[in-house]
Amino acid sequence: MTDEMARDVAGTTATLAESADGLATDETAALAETVGQNGAELENALESLLALQRSGALTDLVEIAEVVSLLTAALDDEMVRSLAGTGSGLGELAQTAADDDVRNGLETLLSGVGAVDEDTGDGIETVLAGVGAAEGEQVESAGLLDLLRQSRDPEVKRGLGYLLAVAAGIGQHTAEN
Repeated sequence: MTDEMARDVAGTTATLAESADGLATDETAALAETVGQNGAELENALESLLALQRSGALTDLVEIAEVVSLLTAALDDEMVRSLAGTGSGLGELAQTAADDDVRNGLETLLSGVGAVDEDTGDGIETVLAGVGAAEGEQVESAGLLDLLRQSRDPEVKRGLGYLLAVAAGIGQHTAEN
């Protein structure tokens, strides 16, 4: 062995000794024990991770996580309060809809709407579109004379005709049940 070879071996041995010294901690020992106890699970997880990497899905997942992180960071307190209010409102709606009387009333109403059109979906869409249009209008109290005045409007006439057809459908459904 030449002097140069001896120096290389000594340098490599010193590097290995320093590495071993850095690895000789309580944490490293605990990590080695955990790896030993969960080897099969870690192997499966690593195989799954490698499959995701090979397919390119891992990159997509990282990008999705970054977008979610940005969206989360962009939410301010007002947005969180608004979302919480929406969730609360949906909870109240679900609680109301769970009531047997409400559910039965909605079934009767929807059956009546379905009696107007062959396809119940068309009837529901028409009613919801009308409700949406009414929500955009400023609504004031109306009396009997206002009703009579408005009954000359062609749109009101069509709406009243539709409501009368719905009422007849509800009546028919109620009589059948």
